[in-house]
Amino acid sequence: MKSNAFSQPLQHDAADFWQLFKTSTCAVQRRRAQFFALLAEGRSLPDLLALTRYSRMSAYTLLARYHAQGLDGLADARHGNTGAPTLLTPDEQQRMALRLRQD
Repeated sequence: MKSNAFSQPLQHDAADFWQLFKTSTCAVQRRRAQFFALLAEGRSLPDLLALTRYSRMSAYTLLARYHAQGLDGLADARHGNTGAPTLLTPDEQQRMALRLRQD
């Protein structure tokens, strides 16, 4: 039988999540804190999804991150993503820019 992420108890209470909601400057983290604050207050899954506009899949993914990482799991992890490495060396980029300006 598969474990339901919504059946696992939260490690923090609603006040903790509302505090994070009030102090965070990151919109993603604030939205996630709101989701968990409402969950900790006992809102039903349909209410949570309607209020926060998360999909059911996103809600389960977010819950799994929270259960694995705690409050740190609510942070926006995209800030650490530097993207793919460049294909051209700085010298090649310079030569390409020069060539494009000439054409």
